Amino acid sequence: MHAPGRSIFAAFAAFMVLAGNPATAADLKVMSSGAYRDALDEIVAAFEKTSPTKIVVQYDPAAVVGRKIDAGEAFDLAITSASALDGLVKKGIVLADSTAVVGVNAVTLAYKRRTPKPDVSTPEAMKAVLLAAKAISFSDPAAGGSSSNYFAALIEKLGIADEVKRKGILTKPGAGAFPVGEGKADIGIAQTSEVAMVPGVEGVAVFPDDPKSKSIYSAGVSAASKETEAARALLKFMQSPEALAIRKAKGLAAD
Repeated sequence: MHAPGRSIFAAFAAFMVLAGNPATAADLKVMSSGAYRDALDEIVAAFEKTSPTKIVVQYDPAAVVGRKIDAGEAFDLAITSASALDGLVKKGIVLADSTAVVGVNAVTLAYKRRTPKPDVSTPEAMKAVLLAAKAISFSDPAAGGSSSNYFAALIEKLGIADEVKRKGILTKPGAGAFPVGEGKADIGIAQTSEVAMVPGVEGVAVFPDDPKSKSIYSAGVSAASKETEAARALLKFMQSPEALAIRKAKGLAAD
């Protein structure tokens, strides 16, 4: 005689479990190059206002992103260098029909705002600027940063590697321009997007005609993702006019 009451209670309890179950909304893991952090944080915040999807982002240098994925770390969407993403597609780790270019960065010489713009138009001019500086900041090349690796090769080519290293201030990846803003370095080497993060600092592109001075970022969906549709929706949003405006403001449209 109590069955109807129990049935009503069971149905109500089931409804409450479903209503409060976070699994009813997608939960996406994004693995991203650290140079994309400032832009992606803002893009994700804008996307989450239009979607029930919860985004969790893990930032690392682009080279580290690739190594972790190769080692089997799970993800839903990857944002890394175009060449690294192409490699993941060839291995079947990223869906070939899901990739898109989502930003361009450039190696940049950071300097304090309201000071003369350094002349880096030629190798000789660049050499003179580096030799004249008392302190130069850049991220540790051993950590895999794109700009610092380019810079390490450049100073070797210019024949001034020892001189630059003696007055170098090494930072963690993505922070090469911060010592300039803090007044600890005269100039710094960083990506365009990293310079945009530091108040009071401006930047001038280092040899923009050299393809190696630019980093193209691509994004793609994991072939093993259980939330493919939601991951594709985020990727589509990253190509929207709203996201493009954010990228431009954050220095990720150096093309």
